[in-house]
Amino acid sequence: MIILHYALGFSPYRTGGLTKYVMDLSKQQFELGHSVGVLWPGKINLFNKHIRIKQNKVINGVKNYEIINPLLVPLLNGIKNVNLFTEPIGDNIYKAFLKEIHPDVIHIHTFMGLHKEFLDYAKQLNIKLVYTTHDYFGICPKVNLLYNGEICNVNDCQNCVQCNVDAFSYYKIVVLQSCLYRTLKYSKILRYIRDKEKRKISNPSLKEKISTSSDSRQEYQKLKNY
Repeated sequence: MIILHYALGFSPYRTGGLTKYVMDLSKQQFELGHSVGVLWPGKINLFNKHIRIKQNKVINGVKNYEIINPLLVPLLNGIKNVNLFTEPIGDNIYKAFLKEIHPDVIHIHTFMGLHKEFLDYAKQLNIKLVYTTHDYFGICPKVNLLYNGEICNVNDCQNCVQCNVDAFSYYKIVVLQSCLYRTLKYSKILRYIRDKEKRKISNPSLKEKISTSSDSRQEYQKLKNY
């Protein structure tokens, strides 16, 4: 069987339960004799916006497919500009990729970084789709369903604007998805910066207070619909 996983990437660049689960599962499937690959959202090129899929070095028998110029990956940092996370693509790169590797099944582990056209083409080609959710992304931009430490009613997006006021900027996310960041992720200076950002995000008193309008709530509803 030809199995394609979609996840956030390989360790040590990506960490956490999702990454470990995908790596363990992929390795076991490979050892059982299946052809296994992982597609993941990679770097963003500021000078060439063309979307392409780069095949990198095989890892533990698992094929390594990196999307160049995917959608942005917010992780736990929230979303401020909805349009940047719902951009359509103008070509059929995903369709060509899927026809080339011809997977029997695609196992989706997150929607972060993935253009919806990928799913559209998979359905057109009658490829089986399996989805395992590891977080609440898709119904909560911060993926945790919490607002000021309490369970959030996400149905009306009432709190989304204030909750995501400290979301990372476009350029900061581009840096986090860059090859340079992958190399320096565990350096002392970047660890210090990450710890400082986490303290800021976890402290509600440091957040800018902004008003919530109907239009801004509709933007987050649009994101959820996407």
